[in-house]
Amino acid sequence: LLLTASLIWVSQLRPHDELRVTVFAVGAGDAILAELPSGHTVLFDAGTLAPFDAGGRVILPYLASRGIRRIDAIYLSHPNLDHFSALPAISEEVHLDCVVVNECFHNYVRKRSPVERLLKWIEENRIDLRILKLEDRAWELGDVTFERLWPDRELGPHVESNDASTVLRLSYAGRSILLPGDIEEFGQRNLVQQGGLKADVLVLPHHGGVRPSTRAFVEAVDPEIVVCSSNRRISRSVTAWDAISAGRPLYNTADDGAIVIALTSEGARVETVVRRR
Repeated sequence: LLLTASLIWVSQLRPHDELRVTVFAVGAGDAILAELPSGHTVLFDAGTLAPFDAGGRVILPYLASRGIRRIDAIYLSHPNLDHFSALPAISEEVHLDCVVVNECFHNYVRKRSPVERLLKWIEENRIDLRILKLEDRAWELGDVTFERLWPDRELGPHVESNDASTVLRLSYAGRSILLPGDIEEFGQRNLVQQGGLKADVLVLPHHGGVRPSTRAFVEAVDPEIVVCSSNRRISRSVTAWDAISAGRPLYNTADDGAIVIALTSEGARVETVVRRR
């Protein structure tokens, strides 16, 4: 009876008719979890520069509360510490199927760097490392479509690692969310020129950092909801944030805590851990 009750409880926690995306409050970093209607779970980055254990204190307790014991894939947008520092802690409690990076990732690996240690840790723990190829433009996992929008071509050595971030759009039931990693001026301008960026929800690139191209990028995506993973409160940079959100609902982890977006055929629903005043 207890087992049956537990299974029913977990089933109720994870609806099968929505794509549930959680942007964790990890301070200066990124960690985003997608729970797919099929039951698959995917992480998009998992790290922070803040001096605390984001894996043990933030991500793992949430996974436990959701009954998640397996991560089917972790997509690392680019090789910066604030996007992968929590992986070892997560792996102590949850099975990791594979880590996925784009074809530019290894171009930024330097000797004795954190990312070199990460790759060694992946090898030692026999975690499958998969590299996206340029021709990997779209794929499906259950009823969710993954689209790789950037990089859309070979990038030269002049491109910084942030601008080589994998940009993914997840779509379900006619709704979508755009995850742009840390792309800055170069990546944003190229994507705007490329077109086809529309998404219902946008997670702001590079923790909401405002560049000359950012407003045009947001307008090209034209989201209903804007989300930011940041250690800066909105009140401390209100002018810049107003400029990029352009009146759209704006949620920020430094103000709202973890932000949960549920995508269904009826639209996007947002829940926050910290109630907004």
